[in-house]
Amino acid sequence: MRLGSLSHYPLKREWDQLRWGLSWQTFPVALSIDGCLWAFPQWHVSWQNGAERFHPARVKSDGYLRNALVPEDPCFTGETLASQEGAVCSIQRRLPEWHPSWVGASDSWVFVLTAKVEPVIYTTGGESVLELSIGTTSVKLHCRSPEGCVPKLSILEDGLSLRWELPIAREFIGQPVIWRIQVSE
Repeated sequence: MRLGSLSHYPLKREWDQLRWGLSWQTFPVALSIDGCLWAFPQWHVSWQNGAERFHPARVKSDGYLRNALVPEDPCFTGETLASQEGAVCSIQRRLPEWHPSWVGASDSWVFVLTAKVEPVIYTTGGESVLELSIGTTSVKLHCRSPEGCVPKLSILEDGLSLRWELPIAREFIGQPVIWRIQVSE
């Protein structure tokens, strides 16, 4: 099992531009469990013209050029702060502003799996919790979000992988979402 995090991302705001940027190629927090699971947080915005953007990119072909979250300068991306001790990582994420081209924005976690798992979702102490059991390893992802924002679980195209997505209402943009991931073996 490997859990890794950068304490602050992006490192420099100007590293993201309209045609090229590190945010759609970078994983500021990631979890890997021995060929069974690859998990990471991901920004998602939908534009009025129907376009969608993901950071990091949803597919490899989107990971290189013209994948900015916004269609014009000044370019910006979501911010991630992380603090990790061993197999527990607390993450604060926020989108700094709402862009007029957006019709939707969300912060989510993607779990790329190689075998089917039965996710368990519950609420405790004002947090939503997603729990996955992979062999003898337990993964718990806690989400403390602005009031009224609730994460939704969906199964991705491969039929195995999961997205736990937190839609962020326009009035909550700029407020932090707190995630905590803990892994026990």
